[in-house]
Amino acid sequence: MGYGKEYGALLEAIAKEADAIAMRYFRADELRIERKGDGTAVTQADRAVEEMARAKVAASGLPLDVLGEEMGGGDAKSASASGRARMIIDPIDGTEEFSRGIPTFGTLMGIERNGEIVAAMVSAPGLHSRWWAYRGEGAYRDGKRLHVSNVTTLSKAMVFTTGTGPSKNAHTGQLISTNATIHDEVLAILR
Repeated sequence: MGYGKEYGALLEAIAKEADAIAMRYFRADELRIERKGDGTAVTQADRAVEEMARAKVAASGLPLDVLGEEMGGGDAKSASASGRARMIIDPIDGTEEFSRGIPTFGTLMGIERNGEIVAAMVSAPGLHSRWWAYRGEGAYRDGKRLHVSNVTTLSKAMVFTTGTGPSKNAHTGQLISTNATIHDEVLAILR
């Protein structure tokens, strides 16, 4: 069984409901913003999306642990201690933008098995877009298969990042350097 068949329905269901929750709070008067210990924003939408995702994983019957940005669930730097696959979720990536009414936010989900990401989905309801990939099955945006760019050097590539929140300003140069390294490694893998 392929990873899409194994995890696709769960990821789709979570993404669909996450979109609905996020858009209910996006630009809404009832949105409440708090600051975590590291200075980053968290809203009731972040928490509601992660709670919903955890409930859907539990109800799915799939042997999955969950590691979430808001509620934890294990060591982010090493594979699941239980030996089971795990879903890793950032319920609203781009909370700073989300909280300011900027539509460049989304729910990020990955399924990690034996220390390797085998399935992933990003849903950005403010942009009306969804991306997904399953190891060995290709990557897609809104149903259209994605392909690697023919650009071979970072100086000719377009790099896009969001956010200038409290934890990002000091690390912008490091982020660009990391993106360049990732870009080169991905091209090497795909060739």
